Amino acid sequence: MNVHRSSFLDLLHFEEDVIATSAQCPVVLDCCAEWCRSCEAVTSTLEDLAEKGNGAFCVVKFDIETDRELAARLGVQGLPDVRVYRGGEVVDVVRGPLAGVEVRALINRSIPGAEQI
Repeated sequence: MNVHRSSFLDLLHFEEDVIATSAQCPVVLDCCAEWCRSCEAVTSTLEDLAEKGNGAFCVVKFDIETDRELAARLGVQGLPDVRVYRGGEVVDVVRGPLAGVEVRALINRSIPGAEQI
């Protein structure tokens, strides 16, 4: 089932919300923080693309300030940090400030069928 979902993540739910879900629907993990202005733009673009994609992928938002253990486990070292998961594996990662066109390029190259978004 392909659903667009935006949620906040913690270590407890990572396995279910990202790994398990990515077996059915590609998951874009949006690692961010409230204080990160670049993150706001990336999050907005991701959510817009997910809505236009009609379930082609899911967005899971992760505020690194809420679970530093998970942030460390994932190796988040800078923000924004966006990862695409398919089949339980990371298939693409981009870090740092991104323009909308770069976010779209990430989705297009990482998610089959997303070229139409």
